[in-house]
Amino acid sequence: MKAKVILIVGGISGIGRAVATLAAQRGNIVVVAGRNEHKAEQTLKELQASGLTATFIKTDISDSEQVQHLVTETVRLYGRLDYACNSAALD
Repeated sequence: MKAKVILIVGGISGIGRAVATLAAQRGNIVVVAGRNEHKAEQTLKELQASGLTATFIKTDISDSEQVQHLVTETVRLYGRLDYACNSAALD
């Protein structure tokens, strides 16, 4: 089975982080997006330490240009985007 490229907005904490971890454990390529670089660094270290493929792209989902950049950058990095999951909320 070919790995899927999965974008998880809000994937650096809470439910989004759990979804990102599960998706990566199942052999998928995970791109997590969020605003907090410190939390993202912790999440990526844990995933990558387990040999999982994960990338972080800093994104504020209240800014449509940043969201467009997120999708464009994901496709640039991996050639496609198979699934997206929004687990983020606006404050």
